[in-house]
Amino acid sequence: MAASIESGYFIAKTRAIKAPTLVVHGSADPLVSIEGGKEIARTVPGAELMVVEGMGHDLPPRFMGDIAKRVVAHMDNAMVAA
Repeated sequence: MAASIESGYFIAKTRAIKAPTLVVHGSADPLVSIEGGKEIARTVPGAELMVVEGMGHDLPPRFMGDIAKRVVAHMDNAMVAA
């Protein structure tokens, strides 16, 4: 929570991101609402949003396989586009 407060409103900075971006957000995140993840995905040019149903603000092992597959696919697409 302290990190979120300290970093402040950073959406203006996200508009400057040029790298292919995958935003991974848990639907049950108690610290950052899903709307925060959606806003980041909207403001990073060309970003994709992956909402992980039932995941909170942590990364439990039961979600790692699906996330890893999506990250690899995202990286493959970025390589093709480059």
